[in-house]
Amino acid sequence: MLVYLQQGKLKHTRGETINYFTAGESFIESNNGSPHFVESVGKKPAVIFVGLSLLLVYLQQLINS
Repeated sequence: MLVYLQQGKLKHTRGETINYFTAGESFIESNNGSPHFVESVGKKPAVIFVGLSLLLVYLQQLINS
């Protein structure tokens, strides 16, 4: 999925890797790989927009079956 951060600051942790995102930035998020989490760490609440391709989800399920 594509995540766009409109407001705030996010901390994205996956294993030992930590990334920070600020308003106006975007990133690709997936459920593949190691456990991870995203938390709002800014002074303002995080406002995000998320785009998801259901076709991609379908294709991944088809490939994995």
